[in-house]
Amino acid sequence: MDDGSTVINQLLQKYSLEGIAMPYTMEQFRKDYVKAHLGDLDPEEILSRFGAEDRLKGLGAEEILRALKIEEVEAYLNKLKKKKRH
Repeated sequence: MDDGSTVINQLLQKYSLEGIAMPYTMEQFRKDYVKAHLGDLDPEEILSRFGAEDRLKGLGAEEILRALKIEEVEAYLNKLKKKKRH
């Protein structure tokens, strides 16, 4: 399907609903379209678009550590201890 007709069809659907605020910009359309179709993507596809810091924003240390294997945490702590000694 042509991108132009997709945009037009989506806009017509939006404007047929009551209460949509005018003007409706292309940027607003893109955001709404992505939100409406985000569930069609695999989580890995979505996460691959963001760096590690962005993916971890809002998570506490306990939540992050809970996702790791104890061996990974211990190895990291040992590495920090060795660095501290030098």
